[in-house]
Amino acid sequence: MLKTRYEAVLQSSSDSLFYQNVDRYIEYIVKTPALAEIMDKAEKAYNTEFPEIWDSKTNNEEEIKKRAERTSKLERFNLYASHYVTLKVRIYDPLEDYKTTNEDDKDQDPVALLMLNGIKNSRIQKYMKEAKADFDKWNPKHVKSYNEWYEGQRQWYENQLKQFHVDFLSEVAKIEIPIEEKNILPTTSKIIIVIDDKKGIYRGDNKDLCYEIEYGSERQKLIAYLFPKDRVSLSDIEIQTNRTGKKELIMKEIRQINDLFRTKLDLNKDLISSLPTGGYCLSKDEFDIRMNPKNL
Repeated sequence: MLKTRYEAVLQSSSDSLFYQNVDRYIEYIVKTPALAEIMDKAEKAYNTEFPEIWDSKTNNEEEIKKRAERTSKLERFNLYASHYVTLKVRIYDPLEDYKTTNEDDKDQDPVALLMLNGIKNSRIQKYMKEAKADFDKWNPKHVKSYNEWYEGQRQWYENQLKQFHVDFLSEVAKIEIPIEEKNILPTTSKIIIVIDDKKGIYRGDNKDLCYEIEYGSERQKLIAYLFPKDRVSLSDIEIQTNRTGKKELIMKEIRQINDLFRTKLDLNKDLISSLPTGGYCLSKDEFDIRMNPKNL
């Protein structure tokens, strides 16, 4: 899975997709307990050693030089400090904040919108023009300064990621990850997809990759209706979901479900398939789909 996300970063067709794919790469580490533990240990080691280097009453020039050299060595070889913290703080953290909050774009962190849209985006230009005070985060001076971190910097971040990926895999190879921490359900030849009324839709091989759907929502009802059936016509869906005459709305909703399913669960296939003979079904040929399983 990490390899898949790593390759997606390198193959990104635009700068915007590049930053989004870096976000998903770091997200997988952050939300996979055994991998997150590796980074937590590296961060604790750095936070322990750094103060020890500078905890000295001697402040002559030679001593300061030696401490600076030790700090440089620490930051070069510590897994957390060398490359990861840059990718996490500059890319992952602001994009995660943007994705998980409901504020208007104007109230968001400008760097998230710069990564997603670029400084020439009309909304960003509008917010910059509307900024009055010097301390306004959309003040053109500040935004242009932030933009220097991202515009034309893709190759630099890519190099950071490449080196981190090599170092991280070396650390992963040193440990034996307990089976209970792998968050893996019983395997089949297909990826297990669990549809849970309370948790939403998640992958059997990583429960943290989850598409949360509110119980009782139109989307949840639609998926539950499709689950036991081999084929359902669009007309049947209209009737069963009490949306007669709203075919376009239902088709749009199915597309949105599939888009979020692929994005949230890091997959390249849809949850709901459109059949050549007409109608829809869940993609049971592609996935091992389970509804509210008691033993998983």
